[in-house]
Amino acid sequence: MEKFYTLITGGSSGIGKAMAFECARRNMNLVLISRPSPRLEQAASEIASKYNVDVRYFAADLTSPDAPLRVF
Repeated sequence: MEKFYTLITGGSSGIGKAMAFECARRNMNLVLISRPSPRLEQAASEIASKYNVDVRYFAADLTSPDAPLRVF
């Protein structure tokens, strides 16, 4: 069976992190995108352990012109 993921930008803090927790609470697998920071990996780990969902993360500065292609 194919897995589906919800992509959340700014997933390491603030509203993005809050949205990630809410989506995980609703049993959604996640892909978190955020600028490079230790907080990104910490958020992914915390969410995965608390809600038992698959959480993947990718550090990228979305203001960079090549960022969308790198995320894809």
